[in-house]
Amino acid sequence: MNNADLEKAINDSGFPLQLGIRQLLQGAGVRWLLSLWEHPWRDPASGDEKFVDMVLMDKAGQGLIIECKRARDTEWIFLREKSGGEHNSRLAVRVFVTAVREGKPPQVHEWCSVPHVPGTPIGTFCIVRKNGQRSQELLERTAADVVRATEAIARQELLLFQSNKKRLSRIYTPIVVTTARLILGDVDFSKFDVEKGEASGSSFVEVPFIRFTKSLSVPEKFVGADTLSEIADQSERSVVIVSAGALVAFLSRWDIGNIGGLAEALWGS
Repeated sequence: MNNADLEKAINDSGFPLQLGIRQLLQGAGVRWLLSLWEHPWRDPASGDEKFVDMVLMDKAGQGLIIECKRARDTEWIFLREKSGGEHNSRLAVRVFVTAVREGKPPQVHEWCSVPHVPGTPIGTFCIVRKNGQRSQELLERTAADVVRATEAIARQELLLFQSNKKRLSRIYTPIVVTTARLILGDVDFSKFDVEKGEASGSSFVEVPFIRFTKSLSVPEKFVGADTLSEIADQSERSVVIVSAGALVAFLSRWDIGNIGGLAEALWGS
């Protein structure tokens, strides 16, 4: 086997993306620091031991749980209903928040809607297309996996800080970084053909990042839920999907939109 064959085997694995991103971040000048690398966690859905690719942290207590997804000649096409108004800059993101004071039970340890900048469009449905053909791959599987990894890492850190009786304030955002092209499609249902089940007149644009939002995880407990719609709301999760080429620009801008209002709402201070 020659060097070209060996290099192809390496590139086919997808590991170069993960290693390359780490190298990229070291010289990018962003405020995020690599906190965890190939970190183990146990999946409560299957009981399997898995590894999260990397976790980035900043000094303010924000954490990014990152899964790297190399995808050759692939488009991820996100659908949303076309509207007359601007809805490309939604600010609220469903993230996992932990707030613990010294020696006390957690005030917050759950998924919460938190304002973040920059605003991002939202996609609820994703079609995977490889080499110009529809693929059977589902983004939901990867997104659900990084959501469970986020919960597991938040749980690990909570137990660590509780044993040390320290204060902990964390906001964890699940992220998928991919080499796939991210396409946002606005579907015009005013021209929907119900007999064919097809829409026409849709418009498409490539985006650097997007929020993939839907019910990706079933909570163990439903707090104050009286209806199925309230259960669905509590099950909703946001995974930020970022184009690998736009990662540094994304990291330089990603931040809490209103830290004062958030602290007052979540920490009571």
